[in-house]
Amino acid sequence: MKKQLKFSNFDVCVITKELNNLLSGGTINNVYEIENLLILKILTALNKKVNLIIKDDSRVNLTSYKYPIPKYPTQFIMALRKFLKNRKIKSVSQYNFDRILILELSSYEEISQKFIIELFNKGNFLFVDENNTIKIAKSYKKFKDRDVLPNKRYEFPKSRGLGFLSIKKSEFLELISNSSEELVRFLANNIGVSGLYSEEICIRSGLDKSTEINSLTLNQKELIFLSMKKLRNQLLFGEINANIVYDKEGKQISVFPLDLQLFESFNKKYFDTFNQAVDEFYSKLDAQLLKQPNDDIKNKIETQKRILKSQEQYIEELKQKKEQYYKYGDFIYANFNTLEKLFSVITNAKKKGYSIYEINDTLKEAKKENLNGSELFERIDPQKGEIVIKIDNNEILLKL
Repeated sequence: MKKQLKFSNFDVCVITKELNNLLSGGTINNVYEIENLLILKILTALNKKVNLIIKDDSRVNLTSYKYPIPKYPTQFIMALRKFLKNRKIKSVSQYNFDRILILELSSYEEISQKFIIELFNKGNFLFVDENNTIKIAKSYKKFKDRDVLPNKRYEFPKSRGLGFLSIKKSEFLELISNSSEELVRFLANNIGVSGLYSEEICIRSGLDKSTEINSLTLNQKELIFLSMKKLRNQLLFGEINANIVYDKEGKQISVFPLDLQLFESFNKKYFDTFNQAVDEFYSKLDAQLLKQPNDDIKNKIETQKRILKSQEQYIEELKQKKEQYYKYGDFIYANFNTLEKLFSVITNAKKKGYSIYEINDTLKEAKKENLNGSELFERIDPQKGEIVIKIDNNEILLKL
């Protein structure tokens, strides 16, 4: 089964209640961003330091894991800090059973403001002032029904259907009687229930998800509403059985706040709170990120690696030069008499008034004729005052 990596509206409903209990009355101390995660460092009303992780297209949760903090904030984070830092959290709520969380904040002046997290599509988070004016957002865009633009009034997206939490039996029966869709599609499109939970309602009703609506009896329609109502009551008032579901190979499939019949035969691990389950589930997905050292340590390691590599190369060069110089020394010692004769010829020629250029030309001619003492000669460098001899295709410079 395909992994479920993004929060459903059911997940948002449960995590919102848990976060509201933990964060209300707390203060946002700082804001960081690491890759695609936003981290709010919060001091709770009980003086406990906690980290709120926000991945704007999938999840929100408090984490017990230590994520590396970047040394330098981005321009966006520096701007966001101006709006969020030192703000008190008045409440955490869900908007209309949608995948939208609202952190209601207050400033020093007790002015009410909001930090809104949208977990649908590519996700977004934004700060609005007391007039619902957008002051800053992660991304700006024009939509068919609303605009998310700087200094524009924020409008919530339109909700789909009549609403899972509020729909009445009479409304449901009227709606389903006028539909010809498959059952699972009807629930997703008209009641605002995600595909997975639409399937769960079908299973709890004892009906195939692909059942055509127009083939249902009145009793079956009422049974569907009853299954919805029981699921709704379990979500709002029942016991939370937060769990991670695993496949046969022991790999994570998804994390849920409730026990779903859809995964009855799967292996599960249970947690006391949904937040704990979410934290463990996503920490596995963030494993590489959690293993990364922070920027300072990482930079120091890379610097030391470069230094070590440079030193190793230098040592290798010294070894090669050492062997080469030993070879040169042996050669010079073995040909000492020939070299002494060559230097003597050059010295005597200089005494007789010959220029370096004339001596160089004369020795080159002597070498061509294979005259004794000239076989090692290569050339004279008049600029440096050095004689060049050749050993195994390697040139050696000797001072005159």
